[in-house]
Amino acid sequence: MALMLSLSYSGVSAATDPYKVVSQTNINQQDLTITGTVTAKEDGMPAAGVNVILKGATGVGAVTDFDGNYTIDVPSASSVLIFSYVGFATQEITVSGRTNINVALDTDISALDEVVVVGYGTATKESLTGSIDQVTSEVFEDRAVSNVALSLQGETPGLTVSRSSARPGNEGVNLTIRGATSVNGGSPLIVMDGAPVFDDSEFFQMNPDDIESISVLKDGAASIYGSRAANGVILVTTKKGKGQMKVEFSSMLRVNVLGERPPMTSYQEYGQLWLDAAEQDTTPNYWNWGKETVEGFAAGREGWFQTVPAGWGYDGLIYMGDADRYEELFGTNFGNQQNLSLSGSSEQARYRLSFGHSESQGALKTAYDGVEQYSVRLNTDFNITEKLNLAANVSLQKNVTSSPSTSFGRALLTQDMPTFPAKNDLGQWYANFGIGSNNSIAGTTDGGRDEKDEIIGRLTLNLNYDIGAGFSANATATYNNVNERQDITTLNVPLYNWNGEYSNSINPNPNIESTAITSTYQTYGGFLNYEKSLGDHNFKGMAGITAEKYLYKAVTGRKFGLEDEGVYDINVGTGVQESEGGQTQYGLYSYLARLNYDYKGKYLLEVVGRRDGSSRFAEGFKFNNYGNVSIGWNVHREAFLENFDALSNLKLRGSYGTSGNQVGIGPYDYVSTIGFGTDLFGTGGTLSPTAYIDGLTTTTRTWEEVAMSNAGIDIGFFNNKLSGSFDIYKKENNGMLVNVQYPEVLGATAPKTNSGTLETTGWEAAIMWRESKGDFSYNVGFNMSDTNNTLVNLEGGNSIQAGVRSTVEGFPLDSYFVWATDGVFQTQAEVDAYNAQYSVAGSEVPTGASALRVGDVRKLDLDGNGVINDQNAEEEKGQGDVKYVGDAQAHYVFGINLGAKYKGFDFTALFQGQFEQNVIRGEVNAYPFGVPWSNQTTAYNGKMWTPENTGAAYPRLTSQRNLATWNWANNDFFVQNNRYIRLKTLVLGYTLPRTVLDRLKMDKIRLYISGNDLFEFTSLVDGFDPESGVTAANSGDNNRDMYPFQRTFALGINVTF
Repeated sequence: MALMLSLSYSGVSAATDPYKVVSQTNINQQDLTITGTVTAKEDGMPAAGVNVILKGATGVGAVTDFDGNYTIDVPSASSVLIFSYVGFATQEITVSGRTNINVALDTDISALDEVVVVGYGTATKESLTGSIDQVTSEVFEDRAVSNVALSLQGETPGLTVSRSSARPGNEGVNLTIRGATSVNGGSPLIVMDGAPVFDDSEFFQMNPDDIESISVLKDGAASIYGSRAANGVILVTTKKGKGQMKVEFSSMLRVNVLGERPPMTSYQEYGQLWLDAAEQDTTPNYWNWGKETVEGFAAGREGWFQTVPAGWGYDGLIYMGDADRYEELFGTNFGNQQNLSLSGSSEQARYRLSFGHSESQGALKTAYDGVEQYSVRLNTDFNITEKLNLAANVSLQKNVTSSPSTSFGRALLTQDMPTFPAKNDLGQWYANFGIGSNNSIAGTTDGGRDEKDEIIGRLTLNLNYDIGAGFSANATATYNNVNERQDITTLNVPLYNWNGEYSNSINPNPNIESTAITSTYQTYGGFLNYEKSLGDHNFKGMAGITAEKYLYKAVTGRKFGLEDEGVYDINVGTGVQESEGGQTQYGLYSYLARLNYDYKGKYLLEVVGRRDGSSRFAEGFKFNNYGNVSIGWNVHREAFLENFDALSNLKLRGSYGTSGNQVGIGPYDYVSTIGFGTDLFGTGGTLSPTAYIDGLTTTTRTWEEVAMSNAGIDIGFFNNKLSGSFDIYKKENNGMLVNVQYPEVLGATAPKTNSGTLETTGWEAAIMWRESKGDFSYNVGFNMSDTNNTLVNLEGGNSIQAGVRSTVEGFPLDSYFVWATDGVFQTQAEVDAYNAQYSVAGSEVPTGASALRVGDVRKLDLDGNGVINDQNAEEEKGQGDVKYVGDAQAHYVFGINLGAKYKGFDFTALFQGQFEQNVIRGEVNAYPFGVPWSNQTTAYNGKMWTPENTGAAYPRLTSQRNLATWNWANNDFFVQNNRYIRLKTLVLGYTLPRTVLDRLKMDKIRLYISGNDLFEFTSLVDGFDPESGVTAANSGDNNRDMYPFQRTFALGINVTF
């Protein structure tokens, strides 16, 4: 269906023959009445609202109706008709004696008059003065993903999309526009159909088929949103009804297979690694296994093994065998997605009703781990009178996330070595070491469930009145209601030794926890708009008031003593009962205005102002002012370039503005509160209730204020077949909220104050080629961006030690400081000389059983004090013997978009990646024998120093834990560059020809196959998926520990009738 009112780039350009005459009737007479139908060539659907004008005449024209039909009278057979509409290439057709002319219009790739959604309004692409990118609905079509945000990866420069997990419903998606803004974090403000979303999940989990376009506001253009615009703004516009009634249905079946396998040892590899380490160590260390046991592992023998600790198994005797946890835990799974919509319009009303369903599963095969999503959305608008219009959007989303409640984090895969079968010969869950409490197969299968139901309801009303004389007014209201229920059952799972005797258990304190959350979010706005042209001077203004209120209520009940009888309700528990809960609310009140001016469309000016007041701050500090000034120059409109036919567009842009950030500030932080607890009092130590001042507070702090400056250029050639843009920018947060370190005499923790400064700079570039030749059209696009930040001022932020440091004054956020090394020792004489010089008090050089030997790392004494450590110099800010090597941020992030169409065939591909990201793994599975009680990595096998391989890139193997830490942890050679390129999306489709569709009485039938994350090329040495980022092997409660990313293949169909 042809897109009305706004039509974004479709990736095709005007054909050599700019119009297609579908049918004609030839006659020879004067004073003709011409009739016909106008359709969009791209999809064959009727195009309503197309202007049909008689060339050379004034006031002679017609407009196509909702079925694309028109009628016009012309004076002669040689008359010329002009067909024009926003988003289509204007066509001129000579009547040539015909009375019936049906025209199929091509999409106009030049489209400088393309309408782009901006804050509280719209603007043409040519009139924009800010850095705004728009992503069309095509990006979300046929993608084999269920989270909308993941479809944006690589689509627009400056927007970085990352995820902390591959688990559907628990992806931990993070959006960043133009890098960091504050040490307190923050994410872009997401606005849907004119009102902010309740939270990011409302956007992430919405039906992608409902999205018409997404605008990304990256510079001062976001200042119209004031106190929440410091991290950028994402504007989501949902689809509306257009033209005659139509029904669309799509269905997709997904198959998910495992991607990169983490570098983990097999049973035999595990044993051999211990033997190889013992061969390299002066004093062989077999941990608690003993030499014969690890030899048995290496030989692949299964059975009873004698270990050193008498407490393991039967006086140290344990049954062990091949246990490939990865193969037991993960495998292929399936997903699906369906969409159904009914849409249309008349002269008085427009409507679109849609339904969506999708189900996505993670790689876990021992238990269901996934999310099921349902959605319904109704968008309507009515012309109540000629001047009064009412639009109403109603949506309901339900997200059901279901997963095991037990054995995630390091317990899932990395904690146990591959020597303990999941079950004994009797079919009972087997305890690790014969006495332990870990078995991730048992935990994920029988350890309980985490069930979360979230229902998000949203109602948006927009009343618009055309006052006349260029004035219009509109009022908006949005009401969000979110109800969330989460039930977590933690069940006791008995574990047995190999002979079937009870040994231990997972979750020895079984319980059930139920949480109910109700939230409401209300936004209201009133706006007055004005538009006026005085000759070549064009003015457009807007002033408004908005108000927002957020209310959150939660209650949690927890009961212990839960028996697994198949009934999971909080009333079933027989033990201790606990409860907690509360509510909070906050509000925001704002005044805003915007003025746009242009002269002949050449010289552009935009001025934005906003005043925000927040309930989060004390009286006298609640309000702050924000604004932006941006200018633009459409150079291509100048007379001195009028003969330069190849140039289609040349615009210079510049802006400077301020916006705010209140991340890290609670609703009532300016109020001094009382905390409650218990303590022992009296001689007998009676436990008594206590009350205390819960920390210091301040009333003088206020918003973080971020100044943003931007300079950019847009350029296009050959009717914008070739187009591109380039921007440079700077963000400066001068009043960043930070915790200042005060002397201990203060007696309490000081509150955050506006005492920090963070500067961020960067650039963005994009280039695109689009062309159409007959039935063949194609597009090739490339974008890249980079950003860097510096923590200019942070009192107390001078501590530098080896590893990643989140905040160090004078360095970027998340900076890496590593030991400087100079290869490995090649002779014992080198070792002895090093020990003689540096094995002194205060030095971290290993001694005793972990003493250095040939093949170990030589660390440098950077500060020349004769001691190897990472302590700061007392007299000045220093780094000891560690050096700065970069930050953990992704750099030179890029996307490559490819597309082609030939007759009914279409092809789309997106490659996404980055050229630089420093990665240092930590803890479990980062390097060999970082800890002895886990599985081990195989990533460095064959790459470590041996007497036969003295030029190896990595030090020798050792099972001495202290020495392994010296050789690997936070050393300069251990820094990896996470450079990669990944085929993010591939879609191949075929649309049945019109001749077949007409016989079937259908408007469209399209079949397609698609894939996601199909392959990648990466520079990582350690074998982790490149999207796992910097903490893939980190331990603790991080749910993505070794959880594999998946490759997805999909088969789908689109039907329209």
